[in-house]
Amino acid sequence: MQLRTVYLIFSVIALVLGFSRHYYEKGYSEAELACAERQTSTAQNQLNQFVKASQQLAADAYVVSQAVSAQMTAITVINQESTREIRYVLKNRADARCQYSADIMQQLDNARQRANQAATRGFGDSLSASGTAGK
Repeated sequence: MQLRTVYLIFSVIALVLGFSRHYYEKGYSEAELACAERQTSTAQNQLNQFVKASQQLAADAYVVSQAVSAQMTAITVINQESTREIRYVLKNRADARCQYSADIMQQLDNARQRANQAATRGFGDSLSASGTAGK
């Protein structure tokens, strides 16, 4: 009977240890799963924020592109108008070309430089000075 009792005690101990190990591993796996889910959720939130920032950046780039396109269209119109005016003046004043002073040629050169600056750097103070150049 003692041997039976010893076997019974060892069996109970083995059973308790087996269940303990099983539940320990189950709890450990659940904790790992919960941690992985939190990390996945955090990564997903960061990715969503990145996507939103990228979409906003693309929208801002589109707005800037439209503004640049409009500015280039305005520059083209101004260039066409000034070319038309210069051609008109040269056509109608062909007989009086030799009467222009060197100051007029300097003013034309200054206007050309301002037009180049406006085309490359945008509209600014350099264009407002053109109204005072001929006065």
